[in-house]
Amino acid sequence: MDRAGTRAITLIELLTVIGIIAVLVAIIFPVFSRVREQARVTSCISNMQEIHVKISLYAQDYDAYPPVLLGLPENADGSRWQPGGGPPAPASSLKHGYLYPAYVRDLNVFHCPNNGITDQTVVVNAVFPSGAGFSGAATYATHDIPGPNPLDPIPYHAFNSYDITVALGQPGVYQVVYSRDWTNAEGRGIDTRTDNPNQLKYPNPPLDKTIITWCNQHVQSGGDKATVLFANGTARPVFSRDMQNRSWNYAGD
Repeated sequence: MDRAGTRAITLIELLTVIGIIAVLVAIIFPVFSRVREQARVTSCISNMQEIHVKISLYAQDYDAYPPVLLGLPENADGSRWQPGGGPPAPASSLKHGYLYPAYVRDLNVFHCPNNGITDQTVVVNAVFPSGAGFSGAATYATHDIPGPNPLDPIPYHAFNSYDITVALGQPGVYQVVYSRDWTNAEGRGIDTRTDNPNQLKYPNPPLDKTIITWCNQHVQSGGDKATVLFANGTARPVFSRDMQNRSWNYAGD
């Protein structure tokens, strides 16, 4: 066979090709990562908008917003789960939830795609963010839910991303992000006529300034914005430092 005019690829040429490929990979992979994260943010916002539609229907039916969005852990027979009684039934088996299953039929609506906990039997407690009238753990009393002991902490499904969220800079700590009452006006002796109106406990709160919930999962994944749902149905990313400083009162003046 005539091999005239052919030559082997030199080492320098091979290294040059490898270098070009490495540069392309370094450019393309972050782009793909940003695209995937944007898709997850869009999914989270879609979940929030669905929650807004259904919480509005709940408020019309009961003339009040629910004490929690999803519902509290239950035993397999639908009775209220209590610590020490073994693992609760999966969240998908809730029989007496608030928005789920009567209003929201798909449990995944309550799950941010960045929430790494997919086990529906994992239960956690949550604390109020700084600046709220309540401090420490969310209890049956703070959420006005009948319970065995009003001062007992409320158990939440960790799968649930919109009643609670991860607390920034506090590994393993969950923060309350949905509550009808943030200032504890009666408990602190605040005149309700001058209390901050941006709360779901009051009739006709300013919809464009009242927050229903927010989600820190995207910040935990390396982003700089939390997704926030307002009572007018608007859901959008907000810089996490602003949510960290003002939380539920982000839109208040």
